Amino acid sequence: MLDTIFLSGLTEIYTDLTSNWIGPAFLIAVAVFSIYFIKNRQFRELGGFLAIAAIVGVLVYAGSSLFGSGGTATKATSNLAKKVANTNIIQIDNYK
Repeated sequence: MLDTIFLSGLTEIYTDLTSNWIGPAFLIAVAVFSIYFIKNRQFRELGGFLAIAAIVGVLVYAGSSLFGSGGTATKATSNLAKKVANTNIIQIDNYK
């Protein structure tokens, strides 16, 4: 029971940090670097930066829904692992 209470506390801390601190700090950093790239006319670097920022943004904002205990990626990989574990492997020695 103590483990459940401890984990629920960590979940609340994670949600609080993500929504109140990490998310806004990420958006501010993306805005500042984008303005820097635009000001210096580095449009190719801006495009690369925004592509990487989009991937990181998905991980920051949707990380728990993708990789959490009930997340999409977690379910997909666990289902794949179950299918691999249930596969019958037949080894034939000296087959010609």
